[in-house]
Amino acid sequence: MADNGQEQVIVGDAEAGRAASVKRAINKLISGVNQSTFDLAERLQEVKTNQYFTAYGYESFSKFVKDLNGLKYSKGFYLTKIVSLMKGAAVEREQYEPVGLTKLRAISKLSLEGEFNGVPMPLVIKELTLKAANMDYEQVVEEVNKILGLTEDESMVWLNFSVKKSVRDLV
Repeated sequence: MADNGQEQVIVGDAEAGRAASVKRAINKLISGVNQSTFDLAERLQEVKTNQYFTAYGYESFSKFVKDLNGLKYSKGFYLTKIVSLMKGAAVEREQYEPVGLTKLRAISKLSLEGEFNGVPMPLVIKELTLKAANMDYEQVVEEVNKILGLTEDESMVWLNFSVKKSVRDLV
């Protein structure tokens, strides 16, 4: 019986070691997914900026993105918008990557053109991006809406209604 008790401890230790190993693997995969998404974003932005799509036989970046398997058309565009916006605001990848894709997508609604409260937009975008890592998504959206002037009566609301899929696809 002493052997059984000892065996259980060994199995328990082995399970604990495996559990820790699995957790490390999960965290590595999650960070890998994030990293690969930002790698993809930078490559897409490079293709668009340098018009590499013509070398691939496409007449537009839009047609190139539509042909990419496993990537939604809209995602291809917001990824390039994020990278372009961050470069224009002089925000390095090491600074914006920890913010996360969801918050960056909200920030990407902003434009590098113009000013907000007398401050050039690139500086506004940089400041918001650097603060966004410590904000939740709703706070980031609220800040973006304030910058865009979409507050109170000018705020955006959702209007949901049903249409046939074929009608939606035509729009």
